[in-house]
Amino acid sequence: MIPYNLTDMEVHLLVTRPWIDELSPVYLKQVDDDVYREVPLLRQMLRLLAILEETGGLKLTSIGNMPAAIVRELYALGVPEWDVEEYYKTLNSENKCFNVRLARAVLTHLKLVRRYNGKLVITKAGKAVSGKSRELLLMTLNAMCTDFNIGIFDRMDEMPPLTWGSALLYISVSKYGDQFRDATFYKDEYKQFLPAEWASCDFIPAGCVRYNPLTSCIRCRILERQLLQLGLVEMLPYHHPDRLEEEFKKTALFDKLIGVRISRNEALKYSGKIYS
Repeated sequence: MIPYNLTDMEVHLLVTRPWIDELSPVYLKQVDDDVYREVPLLRQMLRLLAILEETGGLKLTSIGNMPAAIVRELYALGVPEWDVEEYYKTLNSENKCFNVRLARAVLTHLKLVRRYNGKLVITKAGKAVSGKSRELLLMTLNAMCTDFNIGIFDRMDEMPPLTWGSALLYISVSKYGDQFRDATFYKDEYKQFLPAEWASCDFIPAGCVRYNPLTSCIRCRILERQLLQLGLVEMLPYHHPDRLEEEFKKTALFDKLIGVRISRNEALKYSGKIYS
């Protein structure tokens, strides 16, 4: 049974356009622009668009990376990464920091930036949203919960991208995120929302002591690479004697930005079919 007594229409909207339809169960609250700019990933994306407008484009390296100085500037606006902080005295490559690669990948997916003649340039669509925090954040949330393939950053090929319907996790975190919980907790709710062939990945492979594929994807692709990068959750790392998994708790920013509205009409309760 789908959690929260969602209706057919609510499930449909969570899958297809969770953040851009006024009837969706999740929505982005109307707040001051400064509050939107508390989102780390959004800060990076806005700054990169501004740089591309100011410079007319960034000349890329021979392997397609942005200049190191730009990478360092953008990294400082995002979520700190333990390996960068621990091991790299000088951040000299885009390949060494996930948060910068993610910002660029999302902008590229949204067709707001593109490569042209060895440069990274802003598109006409990018110019239209440059500096517009709420509009860009809505586009980003909707893409990350629908058709943006976050799986390009990992090697878990046996799993689907798991952006499909990931907006359900925002409802779960809204309800249960007041205390630290691990990905296994959220997996048990989320798997009810998946097609049977995806939920069938809920197993523990031979030799794996920490995660099954479904739990690992929810932790990595949704909680870490989506909500954490957006500043909507904080994470307790795995390396602690009292924890077997990373644990996540919603931030104050989550409650400032994310709203949830669900129909309580039992007659409209989800029938088990997803309508495309």
